[in-house]
Amino acid sequence: MTKRPGRPSVDRRDRVATRLLTIAAEQIDEFLVGRMPDGSAPCPRVLSHLDPTVILARAGYSSDRRTITTRWGSVEAFRDDAAVWALSKCDRTEPPAPVRMAGDLADDDRPGDVVEATIRTADTLLRTLVDDPRSYLIAHLIPLLHAESADAVVASLRAEQDQWTVTYAALLTATGSRLRAGWTPARLSLTLQALITGFIIHQRVQPEDYDFARTSSYDKLSLFADSVLTFILGVVDFDGESHTSRRQLLRRWGISSTE
Repeated sequence: MTKRPGRPSVDRRDRVATRLLTIAAEQIDEFLVGRMPDGSAPCPRVLSHLDPTVILARAGYSSDRRTITTRWGSVEAFRDDAAVWALSKCDRTEPPAPVRMAGDLADDDRPGDVVEATIRTADTLLRTLVDDPRSYLIAHLIPLLHAESADAVVASLRAEQDQWTVTYAALLTATGSRLRAGWTPARLSLTLQALITGFIIHQRVQPEDYDFARTSSYDKLSLFADSVLTFILGVVDFDGESHTSRRQLLRRWGISSTE
């Protein structure tokens, strides 16, 4: 008996696949802002609202699910890939807001300009990310993705972190500053990224409590911008003594340290 040749692999990033993933990413956005195709509230099952029939119709294709299953093997695999597509913002032509703003901030090289630019960047970045429903995907979906899919998202996050790492290193050089012992531009990037992620999540959960945190004015900094500046005050070694933050805090409080 002659063995039938296997079905040739289909490109999950061809024109049809790209179109389907983009439509699915749009539906994820609608889900995150509470807008379902039938007007109902989002169902609690993550990504189960991604209806292949609806996506195929919006993409202008027939309702035959084989258009999806021949590429992904199953609808569930397509949904998982759609989450990666949305998280990585592959359907957007512009670089992510954090990447664009990192480049803009790096253009300022005088200390006074850097401070004001930091405030503007902090407020603008937080406002931009809060207004983008996809910013909440990390908290909602990352823990539920398969390891391979999560790795793909982590790669895009690291690309943003790398951009900020370069920016922070350039600002330190431009202002003649150095970080406290144990700190590096990369560690700075990780910490500030975690800080803004926390603000984004709590802004959605506690909008009234955090609304005042979004905008700065001449005489009153936003909570987020003020937090960034306060963090900078602690992490930059202005005294030039090369102490760790732990040792410096103990010294300020008059407590001896064994470091």
